[in-house]
Amino acid sequence: MPVKVVLDTNILVSALLSPTGAPARVLALVLQGDLLPCHNRSIIAEYRAVLSRPKFNLDPHMTNQLVQDIETHGLPVITQPMDGLVADPDDAPFAAVAVTAGATLVTGNTKHFPGVPSAIGPAGFLGGLGQQDG
Repeated sequence: MPVKVVLDTNILVSALLSPTGAPARVLALVLQGDLLPCHNRSIIAEYRAVLSRPKFNLDPHMTNQLVQDIETHGLPVITQPMDGLVADPDDAPFAAVAVTAGATLVTGNTKHFPGVPSAIGPAGFLGGLGQQDG
């Protein structure tokens, strides 16, 4: 069974803006089916909103397909509100899905997730899998 992960939006942005490096490798593992992306409606909505920002200049067809693939092939998770995991309410869905699903939260901002023991940066995550980051 694939390893369950929650991808913080910054991982997707980094992977799409720089096709080499740890975030891109993590995303490649998701797309290959080696990692199972866990999500809920809030996470999918954030992916769509952030990836469509003009400042990133990303191909809308490609980003829509990516989010659709994550939504279709990932694991939808129903969560309950969890107080105290994070300070920023925008980070709460990622924390709640990770804790509820028993998934690793892969993020470029581990300090934003002090209440999520599984939060780890992409390079550290890949190292734990025995993967190289680029």
